[in-house]
Amino acid sequence: MAAAIVGLVAALVLQRVSFYREQAGHAAMLRVVGDLRTVLHMRAAALYAHGRGNEVAALAARNPMDWLDERPANYRGELDAASAAAAPPDSWYFERDTRRLVYWAGPSQDSDNLDARRLYFKVELLRLPNAPAGLPGVSASGPGVALNQVDE
Repeated sequence: MAAAIVGLVAALVLQRVSFYREQAGHAAMLRVVGDLRTVLHMRAAALYAHGRGNEVAALAARNPMDWLDERPANYRGELDAASAAAAPPDSWYFERDTRRLVYWAGPSQDSDNLDARRLYFKVELLRLPNAPAGLPGVSASGPGVALNQVDE
């Protein structure tokens, strides 16, 4: 009887530890995204401040991880499709062909869909340099680029 109770308690503790580990990974991912968004806006603002606003569009083709002073320990580099498929869980990588930054959270206990656990981010141009006011779909304020989560 005591062994059954100990086993039940151990199973519950392991389940909670797994949940908290997943939550910690998610929080770390959000911190990296926040850091990348901040440095992207700083780069765009610096370009505009130095009269080089026409270079902002080129930021969309770059790997955002290159802008960080220190990359996350779980960053695996720039990968092609075959290498990306073998990336370990809880890691970042940059897809060379699609120019997307990917966070691979790993398999979830709640889902068999592995692709649902890959989050894709891309630097996107929000406004064109010297764009006329009122152009549909183009922002008239802000530095002109953003790191957005995108669908596959």
